[in-house]
Amino acid sequence: MTGALQKANVQAEALDCLFAAGSAVPDEDVSETRAIHLALGEAAMQVPIAIPKAAFGNLFGAAFPVDMAVALLAMQQGMIPSTPHLDQLAPGCDLDYVCQPRPTDSFDHCLLNARGIGGANASMVLQKWV
Repeated sequence: MTGALQKANVQAEALDCLFAAGSAVPDEDVSETRAIHLALGEAAMQVPIAIPKAAFGNLFGAAFPVDMAVALLAMQQGMIPSTPHLDQLAPGCDLDYVCQPRPTDSFDHCLLNARGIGGANASMVLQKWV
């Protein structure tokens, strides 16, 4: 996440949303939450977290491109998507998880996270180009 932000020349405070990998495995979700805290610092508590994958399940290698498409549409519509089926947070998951679609006046930067089998992780920053 830190590398993606640096390459995009975007400060954590400028993020309008973060799409978490959100595997729904408590240990994995807690470790992702900790990583978000480390990468974003104090801004972590201000950035809305969405997990679109909760709507369509784990598509494995296709999950990241689908998240990217959802993010681009969300940026265009000015609407942070919800995280369906999020009924209970694992202890340690203390971020601003979006449970209902959230309209926003500013949706210019979105950080996407992906996690793969065996510890492969990737992050990408999408920036609205006007």
